[in-house]
Amino acid sequence: MEIELAYGESRGYWKHYSPGKWFKQAKAVGKINNVKATLLFDSGAEVSIIDTTFAREVGCNIDESQRQECIGIGETPYMTVGRTKIKVTLVGSLVYYFNVWVGDLAGQEAILGMDFMVPAGVRLDLADGALCLPEEIRIHLAGRRPAYGSKIQHITAKDQHVVIPVGESREVKIGIGGAKMKLWVARGLDWVPTVISGWGKTKYLQMTNIGDREIILPTHTILGMWVEGDMVPRTQGLVTVGSGKYKEWQTLAYEATTDRVNELPEEPIGPLVDRPTYAAPKRILKRPSDALQNLSPAISTVTSQANDDDSQKADAVVAREVTVRGAELSRMENGHEIGTQHATKGDRDTGQEGLRDRSSLPKAEPTDRLLKLGQPEETKEPKGEIILNTEDVEIAEIPVYHHESGDLFAEDIEQHMAVLPEMSATTEEVTIEDIQIGDPDVPLTTDQQRLRSLIWKSRHLLMGKGNALPPAARGAICDIDVGGAAPIAQKVRPVAPKYREKLSDLIKGLLAAKIVQPFTSPWASPIVVIIKKNGVDIRLCIDYRRVNQLTRLMVYPMPLISDLLEDLDKALWYCSLDMASGFWVVEMTERAKLISAFVTPFGLFEWLRMPFGLKNAPQIYQRLVDNALYGYLKIGQRSASDGPIDVFKDGEPETDRRPSILGRRSYIDDILIPAASWGSLYTKVERLLEACDKWNLSISLTKSFWGCRKVDYLGHRVSMDGLEAQPKNLESLVNIPFPSTLRAMQSFLGSLNYYRRFIEDFAVYAAVLYELRESDFFEIGRSQLAAGDECSNEGRWTEAKVAFTMLKAKIATAPMLKHFDPDRSPVIVVYASKWAVSAALIQEYDGVYHPVTFTSRTLKPNELNYGMVEKEVLALLRVLDVCYTTLASREITVLTRHSTLAWLMQSR
Repeated sequence: MEIELAYGESRGYWKHYSPGKWFKQAKAVGKINNVKATLLFDSGAEVSIIDTTFAREVGCNIDESQRQECIGIGETPYMTVGRTKIKVTLVGSLVYYFNVWVGDLAGQEAILGMDFMVPAGVRLDLADGALCLPEEIRIHLAGRRPAYGSKIQHITAKDQHVVIPVGESREVKIGIGGAKMKLWVARGLDWVPTVISGWGKTKYLQMTNIGDREIILPTHTILGMWVEGDMVPRTQGLVTVGSGKYKEWQTLAYEATTDRVNELPEEPIGPLVDRPTYAAPKRILKRPSDALQNLSPAISTVTSQANDDDSQKADAVVAREVTVRGAELSRMENGHEIGTQHATKGDRDTGQEGLRDRSSLPKAEPTDRLLKLGQPEETKEPKGEIILNTEDVEIAEIPVYHHESGDLFAEDIEQHMAVLPEMSATTEEVTIEDIQIGDPDVPLTTDQQRLRSLIWKSRHLLMGKGNALPPAARGAICDIDVGGAAPIAQKVRPVAPKYREKLSDLIKGLLAAKIVQPFTSPWASPIVVIIKKNGVDIRLCIDYRRVNQLTRLMVYPMPLISDLLEDLDKALWYCSLDMASGFWVVEMTERAKLISAFVTPFGLFEWLRMPFGLKNAPQIYQRLVDNALYGYLKIGQRSASDGPIDVFKDGEPETDRRPSILGRRSYIDDILIPAASWGSLYTKVERLLEACDKWNLSISLTKSFWGCRKVDYLGHRVSMDGLEAQPKNLESLVNIPFPSTLRAMQSFLGSLNYYRRFIEDFAVYAAVLYELRESDFFEIGRSQLAAGDECSNEGRWTEAKVAFTMLKAKIATAPMLKHFDPDRSPVIVVYASKWAVSAALIQEYDGVYHPVTFTSRTLKPNELNYGMVEKEVLALLRVLDVCYTTLASREITVLTRHSTLAWLMQSR
């Protein structure tokens, strides 16, 4: 007989889906007197007992004068052998000294009872299969099979902070879990959640403020989570929807909020009759062909009485033909025509759903006579006539007009802007003396004179000072694929009157350089005028955010900075080249010209060459240079009259199997040429000039340096001695004050992250700054306004400002890193702290260790429980992961504060 639930009862949690992952005893692995042992945590045992044989193996001194009779082990009373003091070690670092009884245990090394678990603060989490210690330390129980493949989806505010006033609620959309996913929700100190349903299967999490002040929930706040199967979240404070605790939270939400009561009006509003409802129009429909056949082709309208002056022109009949798409005539009200469900062809450009100004059309006098369709009324001396033509006309593609808000932030558009420099029609004429070879203060040698003559033979590829448009490159074309998206036409942004003349001069320069031309396009991206530091001059940019959102991504691997700075240990000479005008050497397809058009107060213009700021521009140019350096494809046989060709679509495989020119890639338009000898450098430069001539790639003469002992490349100074950090604005970076906003802090960390290989323990200091949130900056800003700058160094901000100052000092005094030498033995130094690990790859030179690279990272929450030995292993794994291609198949030496490798060898 099934026993029914009584009133007020509900079924408790029960795990059904993971019987194979259950465990039978609460055992955990630890150490007794520094010897590994399996410990049984028994909440039914009042005392702790260690096995006699195991106690002697670990060197325990047994006091046999003390004995204890125990009941519960076997069928008869059990007498212990004696008593001893032991050292218990958990999670590798937590040590407990206490006295236990010694006795014979079958199959157990030690039983820790209540006399140990209560003082040590042990909690058994059997649902998760973990042993919980104070300070949020968890130990997995032995015999528990981990639930591999379990999925957890966290629910957060995602895009923005949630501000909840007192007594009000805010909603956050939550995803839909899988078929076996269960929803768990969390609460805060001053807010409680409520799950509500929306349209279809959409669900929302409604947070209610039950406190006495406004609260802000940051984007990273965990509001709930979807958990797979019948797993239980490890995070404390989560309950399932419908549980008893959840119902208590709903009571708190109802008590804290007040519903607005809408009083019924004394008199009903609106008519008390049934009114027909019509479906809202969603698109322009074509009139059925049978309706067109039954419709009379023309009608005459009611016209106004002609005056004396107009009567002389009675013979002149003005005919206008209007093509319509609907079956109804529009009504004339206050000089405007209120359109019907179907819009006319002339209305497609307004975007106002059929609302048009008709004040210029002849108006009709009011009349009570009905005009029947197909029965024209005879009028005297008609002033004009309007003929309705019912022929069907194809509707062109309708552009989408995007209207922006008044707020525009530089951080939102910095990655989607095409910067337009001041253009000139020509560049300065180059001379052979302009070629920068070697040290400018040292006379040229014979070999350097020979290299200069080689470069001068290709002077048609050299571009001098100025921003004139270089010749178009061969083999690459820029195309923009937006799929079937409708054109987006954004409105022109206003420009202050004092900058309009300068804007006009910039556009004249672009037209003179033949990089843009006037055009008419359904696409229009707005310009952004940026004021330079002097407050007078301007810089013109184009906002391509909307275009880039619609553009399909061109997948192409971009080079890694770390890869470009490797394999330089044998180089004695360097060349650092900059390709002239970068992206502007790539021509545009007709579709790309149409989509990339930009609008200014002086008209609409289209690009003739590929601009900066387009989504796929870096990949297109990188692929062009890679093909020039490695020689995969070539331009096939074609006539000279053909237009631009895309070698990656219409090209042919290169039959010449010569090795690559440099043996390394470029970073977009920055090329580094290292060489172990002057002869090798001469050969590489010769082959590079041949490739540039073949693909018509120009070189900027003022930004290129040839045959130098040290060069600047990608923010680094490269020489035979090693690698140095060379930020462009080092002085401003060192003197920058503590950021007052989250975006400013992220910008600072991004700049330093580029040079993290030069900063020892970078993650140790940066982790404090990465933990700051927008709400933290808001609080410190409000505190400074209330109490001045005196409070800026109090509390948690002291650590942040110390870390900020230390990072600035470290980048200012960054050491020179040696190039990795494969002929020298690599040495790794590891270091671990409570919450971070770091490592350094070093090599010995003349008895002194010099750094090759530094790497570090913070520990994950579960890794914080590791012992110091395990943390040093994490540091070793970190450097092996970062330097895998360098250290693979090599014998390495590890320097550590603990016997890490010995521990690894003994644990195998």
